[in-house]
Amino acid sequence: MWLVFSWYDHRVVWNNSLSSQKRILVDSHKLWKPELIIGNSIKGQDLLQNGGSLLVTGHGDVRWFVIGAIETRGPINIYKFPFDTQTCVVIIRGWFGFHNKVHLSSETDVDMNQFEENSEFEISSEDITNIDGEHDGRLIRITFHLRRRPMFYIFTILLPVVLLYFLNPFVFLLPSQSGEKTSMAVSVLLSFQLFLSIIRDSLPENSLTVSLFSLYVSLANFTSVVIVVVNILLLKMKGKPPPKWILRMCKKDSASNQVDVVSGNVEDEEQTRPEWADIETKLNKTCFTCFFVFSSSVTAVILGMMTR
Repeated sequence: MWLVFSWYDHRVVWNNSLSSQKRILVDSHKLWKPELIIGNSIKGQDLLQNGGSLLVTGHGDVRWFVIGAIETRGPINIYKFPFDTQTCVVIIRGWFGFHNKVHLSSETDVDMNQFEENSEFEISSEDITNIDGEHDGRLIRITFHLRRRPMFYIFTILLPVVLLYFLNPFVFLLPSQSGEKTSMAVSVLLSFQLFLSIIRDSLPENSLTVSLFSLYVSLANFTSVVIVVVNILLLKMKGKPPPKWILRMCKKDSASNQVDVVSGNVEDEEQTRPEWADIETKLNKTCFTCFFVFSSSVTAVILGMMTR
């Protein structure tokens, strides 16, 4: 970042008609300069204490040129990651005991001509606001609004997770004879665990705001666990007498809705009882419909909240 400070110093005025030197460049330690600091810096104050050069003109105008990297602290909002916008603030103020003697004001906007594009964040001149002197000129606050470029995260994390979430309910459409239902459900579960670890490494450690995308992957992970448990229970029920509530839900026709319990005619009840293959098909279709509708609803809500 380039920083240019200018002020008037009557002690460095000379007659331009008697000298061909209109301006001189001197070291910043040779002349007076204001004691300024970066108020929210996390890397010390070497930039404004020891760096830069002074350009002095014969009229007493002094310009202090400072160039270097500035690292400041500030809150991080990852609620809408990877469609989030971060705010970076640079506060320039006078040093303790000196701020009452210097009045700070901003006369020009931030020059973006030498700005190089960043592959992760996007910034423009419209995203730089609040360049003003606050508290009666005791400090200058420069606010940068950084918009994250989401394309990398969309194709590498977001899209695979959404496709896996929609793939998860299709486990119930696999025939139990294939022996791949539980293994497929566990494979999807492990995939969610992998993406959850990738997202955790991509985000800063922050407990003040929780990312909606992390919440979405955690919910998908929980749904995958439930699907694994349901598949195991369905396989365990195979070959055993199904519960009565399943029989009532899976009866073949309306005539089977009435069971003569008083007469104790077990033979008629056995004839009208549906076979396990029909019961399993009905349960798998019901589970597929419920989990698919749930996954679609959760995906639509979370993505809508992230992109609005």
